[in-house]
Amino acid sequence: MYVVNLNMKNINSWSSIDWTLVNRNVSRLQLRIFRASVQKDLGKVHKLQKLLLSSESAKFFATRKTEQLTIDVNNFCSCEVLCGCKLKKMDIAINLILDGKINSVKKATEKLKLIRSFINRAKQELALLALIPQWEANFEPCNYGFRPGRSIFDALEAVLSALSKRQAWVLQVDASECFASIDHDLLTKKCNTFPSMENQIRAWLKDNALNSNQVQTEGISSFLVNVAFHGVENLLNKFASSFLKIDHYNSESINFIGYGCNFLILYSDRDVLEKVKIVLESFLESLGLDFNLLKMRIVHTYKKEVHPPGFDFLGFNIIHKSRWGYVGNTKKRIFSERKLITLINPSKNEIKIHLRELKKIIKSYEGVSQEKLIDLLNPVIERWTLSKSQFSTSRLFQKLDIYLYKHLWDWSRKRHPMMTETKIKVSYFHKLGNQSLVFAKKLTVNNREIYKKLLTHSSVKFGKLTHTKNKGISSGSDSTMKS
Repeated sequence: MYVVNLNMKNINSWSSIDWTLVNRNVSRLQLRIFRASVQKDLGKVHKLQKLLLSSESAKFFATRKTEQLTIDVNNFCSCEVLCGCKLKKMDIAINLILDGKINSVKKATEKLKLIRSFINRAKQELALLALIPQWEANFEPCNYGFRPGRSIFDALEAVLSALSKRQAWVLQVDASECFASIDHDLLTKKCNTFPSMENQIRAWLKDNALNSNQVQTEGISSFLVNVAFHGVENLLNKFASSFLKIDHYNSESINFIGYGCNFLILYSDRDVLEKVKIVLESFLESLGLDFNLLKMRIVHTYKKEVHPPGFDFLGFNIIHKSRWGYVGNTKKRIFSERKLITLINPSKNEIKIHLRELKKIIKSYEGVSQEKLIDLLNPVIERWTLSKSQFSTSRLFQKLDIYLYKHLWDWSRKRHPMMTETKIKVSYFHKLGNQSLVFAKKLTVNNREIYKKLLTHSSVKFGKLTHTKNKGISSGSDSTMKS
């Protein structure tokens, strides 16, 4: 038996909600939607989706998730007033409904803008609770963008697997800036949902939900991008089974790796990718995309042709390099083109953006205390390092630390232009254990001296990643929705 609604008589406040029960109710209904979608029973899918949208559990779940998301978003940094008001959150959750409208934030006070923005995002989260399990049963396996149980690392692992044994030509596609011109009616129809949900999706599309800044973030925008590109992998499989077989090419498959509006198509023959490009352009043209803003190019992973070898994907640079080989039994080493290694490192542009962010924080807060500066820098350093840790080297982290400490030294000298270098070192940089010149602040807590120190890229600890990519149509739905 499936419990759908919470008993409102037992709820007196936001803090009295049983979140274990809420999660269980939502997960069970999502699992039923997923299974009905696998069985291609569209009528049952829509019926269960309406049941989920009307359930109190889903409304509470969506409101709470929106609250958690707004904590880390700069646009909602003032939303602490709303997040702290449990009565207001309760009122929003109870009255949350997909009415086909968007609460306008124009000509409103700052607090009202925050509340309306919060409600608009909560509506998106509520809609996604119903739409995601339906589409997780249908999405193609090589689409990794913004899906439960999948991450950027899964996409990079797929690239690494495809390039581990051979060189390849790569067709890069970036459609992030051309989604504003997409055919709204066609996309809404492709969502294959019921009328009230279609009206709400149209309202989001009219409100410019698919601009270039939003399609690369989680929410309804990224979901609609996945729906729009659904069918590309199947199109390539049909092309490979027909064209490649007719032209007597080898049985080598065309590899497709997608992440949102960025995707790669890999093959060993450039001429084949040129034909794939034509097929892909006709598919994208049917969506009404503006080709003037579409970025497509063909590069090689090892050879230098029109473009330098290698390519950037999801903030990482991917390239083939020659391995060292030995001549016979001698100790003489040479580069061997037969032995290639696939290198994946953070791209130069990604590193520049990160260093620019660190420099901006240090420059903007010259007047704050050392303790406050450490609090500002530590989350930025930790977040970036963890996001790049799987495909980075200790040498890169050391170079970043040198850059960081150079600007911290300038920051210290500007605060005390008349102080000697020795005194600055004593005041701001300390020797802690085996580490010297650690940027740290000495504090006294309970009559004990402790040091609040700055994290460095080299010192961030990250455990061994145990994430396993979900395969096929499961994609996290069938496994994570079970209670």
